[in-house]
Amino acid sequence: MYAGHFAPILVLRRWFPNTSPYVFSIGVGVLDIIFGLLVSTGYEGFVKVAQEGTNYNELAIHCDYSHSLVGSILISYLYGLIVGSPLPGFIASFSHFVTDWLVHGPDLILDPISKVVVGGTGLWHSHPKFAFLFEGLFCVAAGLYGDKDRWTLAANGFIFLTHISSVSLLPFFFGTIMDIEDVGTRQVMTSVAMVFAFTLPGLILGYFLNRSDNNNRHRRRIDTNKSH
Repeated sequence: MYAGHFAPILVLRRWFPNTSPYVFSIGVGVLDIIFGLLVSTGYEGFVKVAQEGTNYNELAIHCDYSHSLVGSILISYLYGLIVGSPLPGFIASFSHFVTDWLVHGPDLILDPISKVVVGGTGLWHSHPKFAFLFEGLFCVAAGLYGDKDRWTLAANGFIFLTHISSVSLLPFFFGTIMDIEDVGTRQVMTSVAMVFAFTLPGLILGYFLNRSDNNNRHRRRIDTNKSH
């Protein structure tokens, strides 16, 4: 799951119209941003499960802290407090765990101590083509639920373009990084890639949706003035 993590932004924006779009657009990627930072320390990371493994579905993911159920709840709770929007921030961040559960292998655990497996469905590994189709339909469904102004439609298009391009970009980047022999360098590069992969799209989507909010507020002011 990559682009699918951004799809809930469009839904949450309708549920919490008075919350900054950036709370959602950054929040949905917080767990993977934390994961990226932990990769640099060696506490979490990727391991090939096949000699030619270069894509998500060909990598074993060790994410006992950032993506455990307890860890996800704590991180999401703290994120909501930090951004000053406890409930919207929590839901945005925790949506990442939920969407990961839909496709991940059995690498989602209850907590780092018990290591009791709580998911996911294994769809990535068992049916990768269907998983890709499912993620695309999920993005489309969220887009249909969201607003239809031009800036929100631009956000929809960006999310779907991200999904389509991930077919070639993810194998390229992960293949390049996983081929780095020096462990320390590989960890740092993976960390940078993961943080970049969620902060940049998050900022772009936040910008699009913030422009949408500004246009809507401006339109409401004009309508109010006309009514008077």
